[in-house]
Amino acid sequence: MAINIVAAKAHQNQLQDESVKKEIDSISQEINKLQLDYKENTVNFVFIKGLYVHTERKMTTIGLFVNKMSSIKELHGELRLEFLYENAIIAKTTVNFDEQFLGEIKKDDALLVHLNIPVKGLIMDKDYGFSDIKGSFDNIRITYA
Repeated sequence: MAINIVAAKAHQNQLQDESVKKEIDSISQEINKLQLDYKENTVNFVFIKGLYVHTERKMTTIGLFVNKMSSIKELHGELRLEFLYENAIIAKTTVNFDEQFLGEIKKDDALLVHLNIPVKGLIMDKDYGFSDIKGSFDNIRITYA
């Protein structure tokens, strides 16, 4: 089943920007080619890429929350990411998307997010790809639409 990438309700106006449209189209084509094995009846997180900026000690983490449940209007949980090839720590991230922010995310929709997450142990700017970081989204709490 193809995944439909969406923006949060609070970010719908960004869909008018051509660069945002291109990013969504590019990610959509790539993610649907991969045919990932999503867990059913939950919300999955797919790491796309990370852009670490050493002066900030943070990584802009681009990813997708893929809904494999009925439609939801709130999403809460803990995102835990880890480097596969670096001796560094990515902070646990608590996600709290309420209805005003999220809107409605239907089954097989994937919410595109850019999260700034603190990182400890890296020494210079670096970009990370799909195969450099793994993770999990746990302690999930949702509100059905």
